[in-house]
Amino acid sequence: MLSTLARISTNRPKRILLIAALVSAISLVLSNGLPEKLAAQGFDNKKAESAKAVDAVAAAAGFDPAERIVALVTAPDGKQIDTPAGRALVAATAKKLGGIEGVKAVSTPFAKNASPDQARLAISKDGTQAVAITRMEPDSEDSDAAADAVAAFEGDKQVQLGGGLVAQHEVSQTVSKDLARSELIAFPLLFLISLFVFRSLIAAALPLLVGAITIPLTMAMVSGYNEITSLSVFALNLTTGLGLGLAIDYALLTITRYREELAAGSEPPQALVTTLNTAGRTIVFSSLTVAGSILVLGIFPLKFLYSMAFAGATVAIASAVVSLTVLPAVLFLLGRNLDRFSIARKPVEHSTERWYRLASGVMKRPLIVALGVTVLIVVLSMPLRNVDFTSVDATVLPQDNSAHIVQVAQANDFPKGQSSTIFIAADAPQTDADKVTALRRQVLAVDGVNGASPPAYLGRNTWSFDVYTRQLFYDATALDAVADIRALKAAAPIKVGGNSAVFVDQRATILDRVPLALLLILGITFVVLFLMTGSVVLPLKTFIMNIFTLAATFGILTWIFGEGHLEGLLGYTSQNALEMTQPVLLFVIAFALATDYGVFLLGRIKELRDHGLDNHESVAQGVAKTGRVITSAALLFCVAIGAFSLSGIVFIKQLGIGTALAVAIDATLIRALLVPALMAMLGEYNWWAPRWMKRIYERFGLSEGPSAPAPAGEPATT
Repeated sequence: MLSTLARISTNRPKRILLIAALVSAISLVLSNGLPEKLAAQGFDNKKAESAKAVDAVAAAAGFDPAERIVALVTAPDGKQIDTPAGRALVAATAKKLGGIEGVKAVSTPFAKNASPDQARLAISKDGTQAVAITRMEPDSEDSDAAADAVAAFEGDKQVQLGGGLVAQHEVSQTVSKDLARSELIAFPLLFLISLFVFRSLIAAALPLLVGAITIPLTMAMVSGYNEITSLSVFALNLTTGLGLGLAIDYALLTITRYREELAAGSEPPQALVTTLNTAGRTIVFSSLTVAGSILVLGIFPLKFLYSMAFAGATVAIASAVVSLTVLPAVLFLLGRNLDRFSIARKPVEHSTERWYRLASGVMKRPLIVALGVTVLIVVLSMPLRNVDFTSVDATVLPQDNSAHIVQVAQANDFPKGQSSTIFIAADAPQTDADKVTALRRQVLAVDGVNGASPPAYLGRNTWSFDVYTRQLFYDATALDAVADIRALKAAAPIKVGGNSAVFVDQRATILDRVPLALLLILGITFVVLFLMTGSVVLPLKTFIMNIFTLAATFGILTWIFGEGHLEGLLGYTSQNALEMTQPVLLFVIAFALATDYGVFLLGRIKELRDHGLDNHESVAQGVAKTGRVITSAALLFCVAIGAFSLSGIVFIKQLGIGTALAVAIDATLIRALLVPALMAMLGEYNWWAPRWMKRIYERFGLSEGPSAPAPAGEPATT
């Protein structure tokens, strides 16, 4: 197949480029305005009890108990809000909110139907502020209510908007800004670093060309997926960062091998054939591994995660397709002019002697190196002992964002229990008011519960009341209260919903799927690497090395975001926890990328071994030939994905920094030190497999195309 692609690239290069230009133009049109089309939520399990509680209330009452707009009204000049002027201001705010499409009702402390407790809890402790809270129509999360509300109160200094819908709207807007900023920052930086790596203006531009085609193509496909099933807007961050990173990795691998073949005396057509049969094969294995690993996220029934699965797998395959079709066509047209506008005095021919010496030195003292790296990994992972988790709310936004301000005010400036973190949907006919009242008393007796609103009959044999906890949302007290309420021998059948219940269900959903995800990732990695190497030892060793990378990465992330370090430098406010989905997402992405670089290295080692070199020499030369490629690719990838460290959303910042850390750790500690050390210790056992598996490999495995290795004992050049 790869030889066929090489022939097509050399026979019809201009036609390929014309098709690529047309596809890119169509993709840009189809993906226009995509952030506004995607959902800003997706962290809850729609089949969990918390979601069923929402459905029960929505069906009976016609409003969504989970999605609200909260208006924080401040009296002018620090005066009391419970004055004629303050009441008039709150009433005007409620009237304006009530006129927004999708708003079912608005409650305020001064409304005629407000109970004394509701009035007291909806006024700040200093008496200068009050909240007006909306009840929304079902499916309001897909409406423009939040955008309309933000527009209605724009410039109003007395009213700040928050609540779930407004937070989602603000997050969506922030993502759009982040995408534009990351591309604005990443592309120039990547070009400058590529220029340093390639020492040629033309060669430096090619990885960005691959990325510039890959990203719109993937976004157009995501737009198509979104027509079938609603996807999360956060998938676009992954599309941009991973698309740029993989495009650069694959382009760097292809260009480096093409240059090597030209330097060895091959003519451009033959150099291209050899490049696709060797580096191209590695790209195929890499893209399949990355796509397969990320696709595992699809088993989690959370929109945020399965959106990442669709986007991540698509961008991995798209990067490979563009790298194996468009890039070879460009290289063929350039021929030997790839380095024509070189900033180096001589043609670029980088010595790999230092990498050869490093690998040889490591393999002379493999036990010491392996122990040293292992101890360092353990030290870096130690903060994981204190890791805690949270979920997405308004505090992921910058401190000066109105939704963030409103949530912090509700938590700190109002009486405890002002904001409900839990609600109960009870199944009982209207005549069973006594049972529901008894149920409320049972709930009030639960540890951590601070109060409860009077039960209201909504119709359709459904009652509902809010539960107030001493702490908000994701505090352990509120989460324990959810579990204790669900464990009650209730006077009437109940469903427990609300933000705290959503988090409890989210956590249970993730933990329930993690074993299967690990099994699938291990299976995918094993199959791909076995078909590539013919060994059962190397895939298992790769899995263990990836776990080392992830342990160190999560340890550092916990130290930063979980313990609140570097807040000023990174520009964030710590939630004293990691967002609950990030370990799963980062595990899969970092695992895929670590395997990606493992494929780069093992592919070259296997090629050299196939040409007769012993284990020691094939490892040393494999590291020498790929060391600079992997470190350069890792540096470029860190810039591409690390641009999201500038995001205004905390968990996107975690994703950017976490992925960059994983790539950096893997390319240095793991690939440069630990892998050659362990391969030296295992010797020929690296390539062991049972006879029956060897027969499978001989039939279905793939070997590199012909390429003469350097003489034993001499470092290769690349």
